[in-house]
Amino acid sequence: MKKNNILTGIFLIMNVFMLTKAQAPGGVTGGLKYWYDAGVTATLTNWTDRASGFTLNQSESGTVLLSSGDTNSNYNPFYTFNATDAVHFTGVVDQTVLGRLHTTFAVGAKSGNTNAIYNHIFRFANIPTSGAAHSFGLGIDNTFSPIGDYVTLHYIDAAVPNVQNTSVSPVLNKMILMGAQASSIVSGNNKQVGYNGNFATFSGAISDGSLYPNLQVGGGIYGFAGRTPEIAYYNVSLSTQDRDKVDSYFAIKYGITLVQPQNYINSDATVVWNSSTNTAFNNNIFGIGRDIAGALDQKISHSINDNSILTASTINDFTSPNSIVTRTSLADKGFIMFGDNNINTGTTPVSCPALESGTERINKTWLVQETGTVGAAYIQVDISSYSVNSEIALYVADDSGFTTNTAFVPPVSVSGGKATFYYNFKNGQYFTVVGKTGPVTCQTCNGGKQTLQNAQAWFNGGTTGMNNNTLANVPLAGTAPTSGALSADISVTYPSGVEWIPTFFPRMFGTWTQLSRYDDLDGAAGKVSYTVNLKDVSGSKAAKASFQVAGITRLAGQAAVVKIIGYCGTTQVAPKLNYAYNATPELNALLRRYTIDNSTGTAIGTEPFLDFLDFATVNVDFEKPVEKIVIEWTINREQVFNKVDFLYIGDMSFVCVNPIEPNADNVNLIASYVESQLPTCEEGTLKVNIKNNNCIPKTININNVLPAGLQYVADSYVGLGAETPAYSGQNFSLNNLTVPSGNSYIYIKVKPSGAGTYATYFNYTVNGGINSPNPYRSDDDSGTTGFQDTSITFTPSTVITKPTVTKSVDRCFGTSSTELEYTVNITNNDANPITNVEFMDNLDAAQTYVAGSLVQSNFTANGTATFTGGLLYITGISIAPGQTAVVKFKVDTNNSATMAYTDTNGSKYLNNQATVSVDPQSQCGAANSVASNLLKILACTFCTKDPNTSPADTITKIGITIQAKQNGWPENIPNGAVALESKTKGFVITRTQSSMITNPVEGMLIYDTVDNCIKLYNGTTWNCVVRSCNE
Repeated sequence: MKKNNILTGIFLIMNVFMLTKAQAPGGVTGGLKYWYDAGVTATLTNWTDRASGFTLNQSESGTVLLSSGDTNSNYNPFYTFNATDAVHFTGVVDQTVLGRLHTTFAVGAKSGNTNAIYNHIFRFANIPTSGAAHSFGLGIDNTFSPIGDYVTLHYIDAAVPNVQNTSVSPVLNKMILMGAQASSIVSGNNKQVGYNGNFATFSGAISDGSLYPNLQVGGGIYGFAGRTPEIAYYNVSLSTQDRDKVDSYFAIKYGITLVQPQNYINSDATVVWNSSTNTAFNNNIFGIGRDIAGALDQKISHSINDNSILTASTINDFTSPNSIVTRTSLADKGFIMFGDNNINTGTTPVSCPALESGTERINKTWLVQETGTVGAAYIQVDISSYSVNSEIALYVADDSGFTTNTAFVPPVSVSGGKATFYYNFKNGQYFTVVGKTGPVTCQTCNGGKQTLQNAQAWFNGGTTGMNNNTLANVPLAGTAPTSGALSADISVTYPSGVEWIPTFFPRMFGTWTQLSRYDDLDGAAGKVSYTVNLKDVSGSKAAKASFQVAGITRLAGQAAVVKIIGYCGTTQVAPKLNYAYNATPELNALLRRYTIDNSTGTAIGTEPFLDFLDFATVNVDFEKPVEKIVIEWTINREQVFNKVDFLYIGDMSFVCVNPIEPNADNVNLIASYVESQLPTCEEGTLKVNIKNNNCIPKTININNVLPAGLQYVADSYVGLGAETPAYSGQNFSLNNLTVPSGNSYIYIKVKPSGAGTYATYFNYTVNGGINSPNPYRSDDDSGTTGFQDTSITFTPSTVITKPTVTKSVDRCFGTSSTELEYTVNITNNDANPITNVEFMDNLDAAQTYVAGSLVQSNFTANGTATFTGGLLYITGISIAPGQTAVVKFKVDTNNSATMAYTDTNGSKYLNNQATVSVDPQSQCGAANSVASNLLKILACTFCTKDPNTSPADTITKIGITIQAKQNGWPENIPNGAVALESKTKGFVITRTQSSMITNPVEGMLIYDTVDNCIKLYNGTTWNCVVRSCNE
């Protein structure tokens, strides 16, 4: 057994060695003699060769540093040698087997001179502890003609000992790629010296003497002061293609731009950057990529050039070294390469429907070239030197002029002048950054979503919260964002004396927060403000918010006006408002209770009642992060009088800055629930945010299957227009939905069969799109990496059979004040008593309660009734199972006739509706609320006034009766001519035709059997008697 383990260990070691040997810079293995990489087998005391395992040891005293990497080394490890001591690495080699032909590559950043003549990063020396005499050296010398720091190849036994590539003088402390090649010892273009892939050719014989036996790297006499990450020495003269492979390897790994024009190639000689694609973009070239045979696995990269402002990474980490284990690699032979147009200043206006006016793009533009299998990547752009600093987005196109297939991508984050994006680029795509000039005044939270449960917060706040109208440090529900848990301060401000029952409101009304008011203040004078300030432990925080507001109606000529304002610092941000009810145009006109003005974030009531139903509810979505939300509630009063009104505010969802999982068609679906948690008595609202990040409309197809236990609510879909989805049970499908550029929203309700957490997602395709994969799938708004289902949790609750409420009135109303009697029947349909029932009847127009007229019957508890203006409010009611309880009361219409609505047929009417809520402050308070029929009270079309009896200065002298004559009758009827009295007999007048009466007399009355009406002769003509008031 032990023997087998030993053999297995030997086998594994041999396999590791073979795998290591198979790798080489650029995949070029032939002739590779020495390969020193500071990221592999490197310590402060020795440096081991990756090709054959030959180790160099530290020599001489001094300081050498080994770093894990920084931006100047493109996040890869490096050694640092200084100019003040002689420390270096050295090892004795068998120079007899090396020969004189070679190809050498070295990356380094020179910081200064170790010697006035020679500064060689790699050399063969005669003395083990010193490079004072060496037969070969590669470095950066600065004492030859012309004077300057140039890459130098040194041969002590050559006809010309020192040859330099003078094309470019390296910048001190900046990594460059040095190269040297000897292809022959015979004179005649036999030597080449390289600077960033550009090789200068020289002629001159080389003596056939052996190299000196001490291989040295680093500082010391004739050594190199500065940074050294990697060196490769080939004991052969490489072909041009192999040399290009190695140059490409070093250039990509260290963010070095090869001198152009020059292609970058992988170990298979496949071009990964084609310099002829667009020569204007052969600047600041860099990339991320993986080439196993080529020993390359660059997971974060940027151009080390000074005017480069772009960094690419496989994960959202732009500071850690390339080697950390949390970084992910691309697939083998996968490369994403970038080059820019080298324009470093200025901006240009952009036109895209989804981007606001005033948006500009920076003039620096990048070209992307992709090879192999690559997916989405993170990029970070330093825009601190540009004027754009708000509304930042990535702007992409298929051409450098940004005229074809333009699209935009919101950032993952913008902080410290750096914008981070996550996107799946296409090969040959161009991109830049767009934004607006303006103050950046708020900090966004990152990576997550939390919910402010307004109603629960006021319930938890108790009487103290209601009395003070403030709640501080309310924790938000849900998983804390990566930037820290969120909390909120909530306040409600009223003008003096406006709040109705201030010790009872704001209150929890099921899942709503209910605000109240009783006043006659018009417009801004009566402004009520509901304010939410979002924060975390570090201070104010901004997020994209969404919620609902209900109760936007117009009652008694008094229109509720709700204006919603967000703030990022002092900058106002307007939300997008959407109707919570959307059907046919005819039904919308009939049932919607308000209108929307999205330019100001305002909804204005137009119709009465149905306050907390969808008809009077608006969906609010902030598409930009806000740290403060103010809901302003005013009343536009056509008639100025005191009135009780209510407003309802739902839970608020706050979504932090989250990356969007990119796809090739730039269309994303973000599915979420308006409510994260509900009792089973409620219906959940499923919201789908369709993000069309293209600058043109797109047409999509959507489908979904809900999980078992959840089903769609019929007639609950709210969409973009007249589209007609098919949905029932668990299935939903919508085809050929055209969505404009930017954000669009659709809503649909679901209901559970029981308690539990239900997760779902949508599939979709883009008509005429790439659709890879097919289909796409929706994500949630949690910020979790990868595609996530959206979930809602339904908690157990007591679901009652709702009561039935019907309302009727005893008569029509007249042009002057009329006394009406209302009857409201409340039937308890549940098997159990219903207790803590609240009755509310907010009368339309100028109706007022007639004191002492309230009559209640069949209640087990009548509760407590209050009358405020036009509101009858009864609390604490109880009704037995199966019982129909009755509320009767009288009102005076006062001048309500002047406020009456006009029906389509021209008739006048008033509306009235009563509501009954069972235990309104419970979690099912809103769900267990029922409205009566919407009662239409008609205006009378005939006289409703009693006969004029004042002054009673004329007595009635003639009376005809079939009953026993009463004393004083008919004299006690004033101002009459003839009094008729009967309980069982009808009054019959002459039935004839007016044309048959030859001598009519003024005042004569007949029933005309032709015209079927009672006619009166006025002395000139016969006229039918019609209904009218006896003014």
